[in-house]
Amino acid sequence: MAPVESQVEGLQPLLAIRTHHSPLEGSCSPQAWGEALQALGIPLAVLADRDDLCSLPAALAAWGRDRVAIGATVRWQGDDVLLLAPEADGYRSLCRLLTWKYSEPASWAAGHLRPGLDGLVALVRGGVAVWDAAGAEVWWRSGEQPDPGPGGCPAAAVAELAHIAPGDRASAPVLARLREREGREVGGDGDLTLLPRMRRAYLRHPELLAAGAALAARCVHRPGGSWHMPPSLHADAEAELTRRAAQGARARYGEPLPPAVRERLARELRVIAQKDFCGYILTVADLVGMRRTCGRGSGASSLVCYCLGITNVDPVRWNLLFERFLAPSRADPPDLDIDFPWDERDDVLRAALATYGAGHVAAVANHLRLRRWGALRAVARAAGESDVAISAVRDRLRAEDRYGIPACLDGPWPALLAAAARVVDAPHHLGLHCGGIVITSEPVGDLAPLHPSAKRIDGAGLPTLPWEKDGTEAMGLVKIDLLGNRALAVVRDSLVDLRNMGIAIDELRWAPADDPLTSALVARGDTLGCFYIESPAMRQLQAKAGSGEFDRLVVHSSIIRPAASRWIDTYLERLHQHRRTGRIDPAWFPHPVLRELLSDSYGVLSYQEDVMLVAQRLAGFDDARANALRKALGTWGSNSDVHRFESEFRAGCTASGTDGEVCELVWAMISSFAGYSFCKAHSASYAMVSFQCAWLKAHHPAVFLARVVANEGGFYSPGCYLEDARRRGVAIRGPCVLHSAWKTAPEGGGAIRCGFHLVPHLGRPAAERIVRERRRASFAGIADLRRRCALDTARLEALLHAGALDAITVTYTPAQRVWLVEVLAVRPPPRLRETDPDEQWIDLTMAREPDADPEPPPLPELDPRPQRLRTLGFLPEHHPLLLHRLPARRVRTAELSIAMRNRQVTVIGLPVTRKQVDAKTTEGARAMTFATIEDETGLVETVWFPDAYKAYGNLLDSGAPLRISGKLMESFGVLTVQAEQVGLL
Repeated sequence: MAPVESQVEGLQPLLAIRTHHSPLEGSCSPQAWGEALQALGIPLAVLADRDDLCSLPAALAAWGRDRVAIGATVRWQGDDVLLLAPEADGYRSLCRLLTWKYSEPASWAAGHLRPGLDGLVALVRGGVAVWDAAGAEVWWRSGEQPDPGPGGCPAAAVAELAHIAPGDRASAPVLARLREREGREVGGDGDLTLLPRMRRAYLRHPELLAAGAALAARCVHRPGGSWHMPPSLHADAEAELTRRAAQGARARYGEPLPPAVRERLARELRVIAQKDFCGYILTVADLVGMRRTCGRGSGASSLVCYCLGITNVDPVRWNLLFERFLAPSRADPPDLDIDFPWDERDDVLRAALATYGAGHVAAVANHLRLRRWGALRAVARAAGESDVAISAVRDRLRAEDRYGIPACLDGPWPALLAAAARVVDAPHHLGLHCGGIVITSEPVGDLAPLHPSAKRIDGAGLPTLPWEKDGTEAMGLVKIDLLGNRALAVVRDSLVDLRNMGIAIDELRWAPADDPLTSALVARGDTLGCFYIESPAMRQLQAKAGSGEFDRLVVHSSIIRPAASRWIDTYLERLHQHRRTGRIDPAWFPHPVLRELLSDSYGVLSYQEDVMLVAQRLAGFDDARANALRKALGTWGSNSDVHRFESEFRAGCTASGTDGEVCELVWAMISSFAGYSFCKAHSASYAMVSFQCAWLKAHHPAVFLARVVANEGGFYSPGCYLEDARRRGVAIRGPCVLHSAWKTAPEGGGAIRCGFHLVPHLGRPAAERIVRERRRASFAGIADLRRRCALDTARLEALLHAGALDAITVTYTPAQRVWLVEVLAVRPPPRLRETDPDEQWIDLTMAREPDADPEPPPLPELDPRPQRLRTLGFLPEHHPLLLHRLPARRVRTAELSIAMRNRQVTVIGLPVTRKQVDAKTTEGARAMTFATIEDETGLVETVWFPDAYKAYGNLLDSGAPLRISGKLMESFGVLTVQAEQVGLL
């Protein structure tokens, strides 16, 4: 046996690895596989995930480019086929085949194959002739036991691995149940212990092992080594960019151009041309067209982008560094992120597809993973539990997390929770990135497999890459972010409303940041609805700083980081000290570099550029390492990367002679950027949109707040915005079948008419029928409305409870309206011609007499407001708190004053938002929360420390008014109530 054994020594089967990107099949990440292959000294393995290349960028990074053979596993005619792409033509064929499989699932299921599989290697267990006829190089796949095949094609030993170690199989039973429930395919279930078993099994067939090794050695193609730039539609892109930039500069700055603008424009154009990015920037400018946009990210640092209308913040005036966008040392393309009004984004995508061709445009994916509750729901459903039971268990677990109320689960639930924990964070399916697309000169389907997304553009699924944004860029595809922004739609719609009222605003000369009324509103944090500065934390920061300056808001938009509270307080103390004394304290700058920060933040790091600056000046980082640190800090879950940079930063500080205390201080500020950070240009872009919103609110609150509600994208509920409008003297008018449109809109300059979109279960088609029919003739009553608009009982009841029927039944009491709807509900439902397209319809809507309402009998009094509140979530008549019996003597939120600080107070109001955080205590991390409470006079922030949150936090879930007693605290002139005792009103 020794001579035979010597023949297989050092040989092993071709490894076909399925990572956890083979959903519910592979159990280990590409990173874990990379460590395992490295430990075993395995030089190369096939990445063979099922039906896709989702993990390819991660595998190339984790395994090493030379250790990855590119492939995929597909189920064809009841058996798995391993596809290999040894060279570029095979990779192109693999991408085309997988794309065809996604787009033509019926043909694939019928056993058809797309022809033209040149360069592709197919390792099969049947169908040799079919694969051969399609152009593939066909091999027989020999598995755990030797099987040379039927002859007629070469054979190779293949080890199909879905796990690294036997312990990874603990998740196999739950994965199997989930696969069965979801109808997913599954193949081999091996782990690395399969390799020695196969070597023993192949002692007499070393040629099959050798064939696998030889086949692996042929796999030399790895994509991603070069950039695939968007095509240019211009014969001379450099000349066209120069022409447009000069034209835009004259429009922005007038003639002659200021010297600083002229010099910087020439420098930027020179760098862009040297890097051959002229066509890329023109592509983005063409997509922007004449639309309202917010160009953000580092692109807002570019004067060229500003002159082309891609961005809207003057980088010269606000000292934005072009090098943050496009440094001379940067090898990768610039990253341009463009916000459009949310309801225009599909038009932009449609324009991109029409201009460049559907075969050259694709969306970037998100890898959607099973998080805690999703994993529990999936596992429990697979075990036969109902959604009601699952939701009840979830609520009990949440109460345990938040308030320490024991969940006390029994029966199957402990086992189901353990099973769910095994699949948490496993990729489950693909979703769409919020805005990323790529545009390529070559067909994008030759560069990646494309999925048709569930999102439809003109009836067709949007072609979608298998990779997320980082993976897309790692594969050499240049991402352009086309994002939807509701605040831009609010500004757009408000300006249209004002124009219709005869108030025209010249946007080229609109300077909201220079308006005193707007600055005062921003300075006091009165910014509900104002885009990025409406959250409780931002409103408080603005009020504490007491500043309405644009540059100060730019600092605040970036410094308001979850981990930066210590530095926010430091910044505020120094701001107020400087304001009081007019002096700068040298102690704020223990190193000269802290005086060189991008904005005047008194030595506190505010922007990504600040981090890069101190890393270079204190620790000797070069441009590349400083940028890598910036990227690591900006990625959620990046703590391990940040820790690696920490040791490098400390070592660099020591080498440069930087004082140890300075090093500690600066690193503490740097680490507060982890997971969330802005460059200055991004922050300035957001601040500009926020100031536009604030100007509209300061000058035209009815128009602005109506459009905030209409666009449904704010931080708060519609009722909160409507109450804010009411406190400003704006009349709130409820939904009405005689006056409402689909969207909420201003009525005149001093009222808001609530739209039908606020009526639950009504739906837009029914709302549009109501609008259309009332234009033809007024409604004679509820019966006439019901028949002409084909309203079923559920929709009619929704209108009733929203108060939308009051105007056509003014002579009836609320109880009589309820009676009418109940009587009409027993009549045969009205039909729409759309529901019976094959019937011959004669439109008699206007030819017959209107249906008369039955005469209701006298009925007892009925207060409709509680049901109206349950339906709408707010009351058009008044604040919901006024439905309750309130104490005659109570402190309203508007009556709280600094003179009352440190006193015990009691406030009564409704919770409108809250944010739970972990507090560090001697007992470890404990949950606490910040809750915003509203009464009819305003808002007050409340703080619930861990003991109070554990005792009373569940009352926040009740939806009922709360009586909150505690100490009134003051910080930099801003008041909060520290909740100590809480009860229902």
